[in-house]
Amino acid sequence: MLISDVVDNHSFLKTARMSRAVDFLRVKRHGQRFRANHLTLAFLSGSTSRLGLISMRSVGRAVDRNRLKRVIRELFRCHRADFPMGDIVVIFAPRSGKCTNQAIRNNFWMALKRLNQYLNTTGSL
Repeated sequence: MLISDVVDNHSFLKTARMSRAVDFLRVKRHGQRFRANHLTLAFLSGSTSRLGLISMRSVGRAVDRNRLKRVIRELFRCHRADFPMGDIVVIFAPRSGKCTNQAIRNNFWMALKRLNQYLNTTGSL
């Protein structure tokens, strides 16, 4: 068996990442926003689930910004089926780098729950 034959269902594929600035701007301008204490989700419906992360310098040191992004990417990879179809941009709040990983996870699930409630009430699923 070759390594290329092994398929990892929890990988973070390039097709699931948002990387172009135009995509981020489109979601931020035209998408719905859902706020939690330490982050904001911006969502714009689409045909696939994609994730984009924005972590400004005011969040904290580079090690903290990278840790927050790792935590959210891990949630996205492991729970991708729970995400609605569309582009999701996570914007971390200033000084959220001081939060624990569990606090960031809880904030993310809270914002995602609000997003799902919105989609259920508007019938956009």
